[in-house]
Formats: sequence, C-alpha cells, structure tokens
Amino acid sequence: MHLEGDKKKPAPKISILHLHSRAKAYIAMDDLNAAYADADQVYLAEKQKAGYISMRTEKLAEAEALRDSIRKKKAESNKWIIPACLI
Repeated sequence: MHLEGDKKKPAPKISILHLHSRAKAYIAMDDLNAAYADADQVYLAEKQKAGYISMRTEKLAEAEALRDSIRKKKAESNKWIIPACLI
C-alpha cells in the first residue's frame, strides 16, 4: 500500500568493478549470455567515462577486450560440429 508521501526506492546501482568480476564468474560457469550482458554494461560505462574526457583509457580497452572475447566464445559455441563420417 502506497501512501501519498511514499516513493519507490530506486534499484541499487551495481559498480563497474562488480559487473566486471561477475562477467568473469559467468564465463567460468559457461553462462555466456549473462557474461556478455555484464561485459557490455561495463564497456558502455567505461566508454561513457572515456568520452567525457575525450580519451581512450586502458580500462575501456580492457572492457572491450573482455566483451570481444565473450562474443568470440559465443560464436564458437554456436558452430555445428559435423562428424567425419558425414563428410
């Protein structure tokens, strides 16, 4: 029940460092979709920071590399393996 003066509390903001660590944990658990979602959030946050200072930072490069490595793993896991007897 909401009273007139009550406001909904905003969802807690998850830190970039936490998202980065969680993405790596998802990779270890082989949950590439969740890992990519977190890595993409890290990349976008770092890109926003780098754009603010008009520089390409080391953290942005790391976030981009993590995101690209997850994207590559997802692409490799989606490839079909054809048995040699069918070739």
